[in-house]
Amino acid sequence: MMGATAPFFDTKRTWSLLKDEILVTYLRPYLMKITTTRRPVVIVDCFASKGRFDDGQPGSPVLIAEAVRRILRERPGADVHAFFIERKYHAELVRNTAGYENCRVLPGLYQEHVGALAKGLAKGTNVLVFVDPYGIKSLDFGHFRDLSGLRLGSLELILNLNTFGFLREGCRLLSIAEPQCEEEPGEDGLIHEEDQDGPNSIERMDAIANGSYWQGILKDFHEGRIDMHEAERRFSARYSDELRSLFRFVTGIPVKFRRAHLPKYRLTFGTQSADGLILMADKMCRTWRDFASRDRGGQGALFEEIDYPDMVEFEGYSVDEDILSLCGRSIDLKELLVRLFSKYGMTFSEGDILAHIRQLGAQSRLSLHRDPSRTSTGRLATSMDYRKYRITVERI
Repeated sequence: MMGATAPFFDTKRTWSLLKDEILVTYLRPYLMKITTTRRPVVIVDCFASKGRFDDGQPGSPVLIAEAVRRILRERPGADVHAFFIERKYHAELVRNTAGYENCRVLPGLYQEHVGALAKGLAKGTNVLVFVDPYGIKSLDFGHFRDLSGLRLGSLELILNLNTFGFLREGCRLLSIAEPQCEEEPGEDGLIHEEDQDGPNSIERMDAIANGSYWQGILKDFHEGRIDMHEAERRFSARYSDELRSLFRFVTGIPVKFRRAHLPKYRLTFGTQSADGLILMADKMCRTWRDFASRDRGGQGALFEEIDYPDMVEFEGYSVDEDILSLCGRSIDLKELLVRLFSKYGMTFSEGDILAHIRQLGAQSRLSLHRDPSRTSTGRLATSMDYRKYRITVERI
């Protein structure tokens, strides 16, 4: 089941291109804002790999290192550091990140370093953890819990979770016939994961999921009460609920390579900050759309089709009905955005949701109240800028 890693690095695949672009698009505004706290900032790439693909394209460590270099040039004296954890390819990673200030490679396994890193963090440090593993075996939920228990200034998690790989491995361990999933060329269910950290077990899967709930989900699948699409949805929802015990806000997107396929991954984001949630969801949405638009323009970025993760279509939601339901009582516009982004992930940009709210207002289904009600020139305020006005929304 566990394949060799070498072919994975021949060229940067579609999902890696998109995932890294989302990371970079978020890092820029994140660093611009978080450095204003004048507290230390630490970025940890927990499964860093080589730093560059064999075709020369940068991986996440080089992209993070470039972001660190840029913020240090724009804000001299900013206390920003990046750590890259990698065992197998650490020598190549050292070469590929040589010359970048405040960037350090930690040779070894993620689980060997994350505890020591946590202990070394100063009180009030702002931490962003990027977790993009080869498989699922190293993702002990306890590591996230330990980080969340520290007295940090802020903690944000970007996690690329192979939900189908987890469930297929769970089927194997529970002696259930493993489901089949249409693969992107060159991939398998637990892509590129190695056995260097020992054989898997039901107990380890419980530790990854932070509970045994996944076993009940797979029992329902085995007994025919649900199909694998529903099993994946239930597992993803429950895992997100576990993350909500650590983060105030959690959102994510399913990644599908074809419309009828199971999600291969869930890109999940956890934060304590409402602003962080809105920023990430908005950036994810815009980045994905721009990525697809460039491909349609003939640049050929998408070597394989990846469906846009429209939660309205995938999960059958109705954004207008959700807005009206949430506005049964007066609600702050920012709180409304937070609740919608928590449910819909990157389906909509901030502008998309505001357009829905404006339309419902024009249909006299919502009323909007602004404080102050007038602009500095005395005109009636119509802005949707909740940073400038206190805006409340209520169903009529």
